[in-house]
Amino acid sequence: MAEPFRVLLVEDDRDTQINIGDILELDGIQLTTVSTCREAESFADWENISVAILDRKLPDGSSDHLLTKIRQQAPHVDIVVITAYADLDSSINALRQGATDYLIKPVDPDQLRLRLSQIREHRLIEAKLRKENYFVEQLLHVAEAIVLVLDLDGTILRANAYLAAITEWPIEKIEGKNWFDHFLQKTDRQWLQDVFQKSLAKTKTRGIINRIVTRSGGTRDIRWSNSVLTDPQGHATAVLAIGLDVTDLLAAQRRALQNERLAAIGQTMTALAHESRNALQRIQASVEMLRLDLRYQPEANAELTRIESAADDLQTLLEEIRTYAAPVTLDLQETALDVVWRDSWEEVRQALQGKHNQLTEKLNGVCCRLPLDPARMRQVFRNLFQNAIEACADSVVVEIAARGAKIDGRPALEICIRDNGPGLNDEQRSGIFEAFYTTKSGGTGLGMAIAKRIIEVHQGTIEAANAASGGAEFKILLPTQRPSRSADESSG
Repeated sequence: MAEPFRVLLVEDDRDTQINIGDILELDGIQLTTVSTCREAESFADWENISVAILDRKLPDGSSDHLLTKIRQQAPHVDIVVITAYADLDSSINALRQGATDYLIKPVDPDQLRLRLSQIREHRLIEAKLRKENYFVEQLLHVAEAIVLVLDLDGTILRANAYLAAITEWPIEKIEGKNWFDHFLQKTDRQWLQDVFQKSLAKTKTRGIINRIVTRSGGTRDIRWSNSVLTDPQGHATAVLAIGLDVTDLLAAQRRALQNERLAAIGQTMTALAHESRNALQRIQASVEMLRLDLRYQPEANAELTRIESAADDLQTLLEEIRTYAAPVTLDLQETALDVVWRDSWEEVRQALQGKHNQLTEKLNGVCCRLPLDPARMRQVFRNLFQNAIEACADSVVVEIAARGAKIDGRPALEICIRDNGPGLNDEQRSGIFEAFYTTKSGGTGLGMAIAKRIIEVHQGTIEAANAASGGAEFKILLPTQRPSRSADESSG
């Protein structure tokens, strides 16, 4: 049986009341009429009203104020504003306040009947959808989006399998928990509770992005659209939240933005490096000439040595920035990665200046041959080894372990590099791969950022952590099959 369809007309003009009554009678629609804002505000039977038709100009006020009042008292009611003096601003304002439509006097009977018919049809569709519980249950299980139903206190009433997969919690451990206390970061809870309260106040919220916390302590970025669920009388009973995992999308956007910045830096550095190289060569030539003139003055020669050292540092700095800004290109070759890291270790250990050093390997019979750019990978290992050397006060012990792994279902090689240093604090773990991040008194902070770019262009990953035995640990995953992207693609 179809639900009753009743209309409340708020109109002071008697002729218009009669005209609209005649129009609605054609479709069997029940009409109740009041003449003033005061009567409408004191109306007590909103639960049985489907549509309110408001005259914009009433003896004791306008529809602007009344529309807001009705929205507060009866959010389920569709509102149609009618006026003899139409203008664009008032139309837009009415729609912003929640009006369903805006009609011009004298009211066109066919247009009014059509609009009410559409509203009625829409309501019938909504009622039918509410009854299709089986379909909704199936949708909850297969949708690749978070479907979450919260009660008025934020307790999880229902959740789908996708949320369980994202958070790594079984569904039976999710339902019944408070969403804010268990799945949100502490710093986000208050403002997200404010968003939740807006939803309860019948304000539809969408486009909110926040991070949720997984069982393992990780985070995912979710974009939400929240709506209030009501009973047939229009009373709020719960909030339905639909969430899309945009973690990868946001990361891609950040990489794209970084690429734009790097392109600008690269263009600047190309010109700067060229001009600086000429200037540094002139400095070096001048120093050599002065050294001949001052060869019998030790103090002056010491100053010249410091000038040379400063010029070398500047040349190194310019080269690092140029390397970071330039696109990473690969010359892929079938290469033994263990040979690459041994060569890199030999290069770096020469600068140990008497420190005891040891490189140990645990290859466990794993084949370390894979397609890679040996020169680029030597750069990666040099940075890792250099960091280990600088972190260790006395003796330096670096351990490399390798084993088979997977990247997105593809065969991969996992390499773990551990040192015996003090390990990484929280700030270092989160910032070590960021450009220009450094805790050293010198250097650019680009070494590990460059290493990460090289690994990513190989379609691999690199992560920083602390080893269980102490010291820093870097885990690298590299595909053992040739990457599908073009060799000159930059990872950003």
